[in-house]
Amino acid sequence: MDLTKVFRFEASHSLPDYHGAQEHLHGHSYKLEVTVSGDVQPDGMILDFMILNAVVQRKILKKLNHRYLNDLLKNPSAEHVAKWIWDELSPLSFVLEEEADDPHLPEEIQHILGDRRGVKSVNTLVRLKRVKLWEGPDVYITYEGV
Repeated sequence: MDLTKVFRFEASHSLPDYHGAQEHLHGHSYKLEVTVSGDVQPDGMILDFMILNAVVQRKILKKLNHRYLNDLLKNPSAEHVAKWIWDELSPLSFVLEEEADDPHLPEEIQHILGDRRGVKSVNTLVRLKRVKLWEGPDVYITYEGV
């Protein structure tokens, strides 16, 4: 079964390897869809939306929102940004374990994720399935890893 959460962020970039109108500094109102896949757990969920939200906020949006993407990537085309997002979230089970170790994590998320001393309550078989990055209302890139 799949679970998808939608996020939005604003960012600017220039495309130094492209020659045309979009090579110069410009910005986008991005929409990001992150899809994970896994089995429904005894609590009735694949993964709590709150956990996925916390992971994407910390690992992705804090680094991209209201930023100049060229500071992060040499040629931040939508294709390269989508792959970078995938790489930041992969493997998802490791990212979720990192999240559980954060001492600033809200208590309710710590409870859901468990800790290294106890039994993990998050399904380590949950995997990242797809990243879809929209640069506008009618154009997007889909990346499903390699």
